[in-house]
This record gives sequence, C-alpha cells and structure tokens, in this order.
Amino acid sequence: MARLKKTLKPKLLEVLSPYKRIAWYPSAGTDFCVLKYLSGFYTEKSIGLVCPNQPEIFVFTDNNINPYNEFDIEKRFHDDDNDTIYKILETRSLTPISCEFYSEMVVAERKEYYNNAVLLNVEVEQNLRKYTFPVIYISVVNEAFYNNFIAINNIKLSHIIHVRYGGGVFGGSNTSGAWLQNIIQHVECDLFVTDQHLSYLEMDNYFIDIIRPIGLDTVSNYTTIHTIPSTEWSNHGLVEFRKIVN
Repeated sequence: MARLKKTLKPKLLEVLSPYKRIAWYPSAGTDFCVLKYLSGFYTEKSIGLVCPNQPEIFVFTDNNINPYNEFDIEKRFHDDDNDTIYKILETRSLTPISCEFYSEMVVAERKEYYNNAVLLNVEVEQNLRKYTFPVIYISVVNEAFYNNFIAINNIKLSHIIHVRYGGGVFGGSNTSGAWLQNIIQHVECDLFVTDQHLSYLEMDNYFIDIIRPIGLDTVSNYTTIHTIPSTEWSNHGLVEFRKIVN
C-alpha cells in the first residue's frame, strides 16, 4: 500500500491521491473474488493484452457493512468454490466521510456506522500464488457516494464493477445500478464489469435526473472481451468484461 502520513485517521482523498487506476465495487458485500478476476495474473492468462491494466486500488461500498467490525486482521474469506483465499493482513481506520443518506435509494435505515471507512491490505492466495491489493471499504449508499464524493472530487475510475448490485449482503436497493452505465465516460472508465441485471428501474432514472447537472453521459459503446459464467461469480447471469470504446 502507498505510504501514508502518520495521522490517526487519514482522509479518503489522501489515501486515493497516489493511485491512477481505481476500481469501484458498489454493493460489494464481502465478495473479494473481484481481486482475483481483475488481477493481472488472471487477465493476462484468460483475456490477454486486450484487457486494460489491473487496478492499483479497490474501493468497496455497502451501507449494510460496518467496516470497523467486519474485517479483523487474519480474517479469511473464501470463494464459493473454495479455490481462493482472501486474508486481511492489515487494517487502518480512516476519517469518516460526509455523504448524505439517500433513504429513497435503499430499503434500510441509516446505521450508526454510516460513512465509516477503513483501509485494508488483502492477500489473495490461489494455486500457491500470493499477491496483495489495497482495498478501501466504506459504509455508504452507492448513489450518495457517487454524488457526494466521486463527482464532487472529480475522481477518475479505471474500473466499475456491477455484480449483484444491491444484494451484497442483505439486498434492499431500490435501484438496479443501471445508472452506472451513464457515468462511464464522465469518470473515464476503461472496463465495466457487469452481470445481466441492467434494467433501469424508476429510482435509477430518478437518480440520473439528480446527477445530470454534475455530469452525465449516454451509455458508452463497448466491446465484450471476456465472460464469466453466472455460477462462478454472481448467480445473476453471465458476467461480462466490457472494454469501453471511446
């Protein structure tokens, strides 16, 4: 992980600033297999040079997770097929962010841990190979995080992951996450990883109207460069790696 100043709780922008390739996984739950599927080890073998370079850091958001309590050092998570282990090597609390609670977007009440954030160092172990990724985990409504942090701070995202959107832990989203397609050009995204639940719901369109003044694009052109069967990741249909074509 990038070196941080020795402050008690660094701010999120301070942590992100050294990184040029940021992957955002909204409604992540405790699904760490994205670290495997977007690693250079996987993409070079399964996709080849056509795939954009791997992320340097991941940002997971899910308003149902308390990141201060969920990720103890040495805690392990497994893929459904148990072929990969994800181990928390380090954890560091960050200064809570200041996002609004968009109650209309979720079927849940605001939790006391809302806006809490942690920086994790996660080790991926698969087939005797080990590597690590920094992961920032934030308890926040996805739409609020985009509107109140990503858009306002002009954060660029090399990867956006739309898998089991709204179903990361207990479900309860009033949007399908289809609106993510409309921010791809604005955040200069290279790769959109998505399952097949991309139908626009009423609240997707409502949120698009909210963010239109900040920056909104029509759905981007893309080329599908790789697929993962539903049973190997999402159980929400085929997962596609869509390389954005400008």
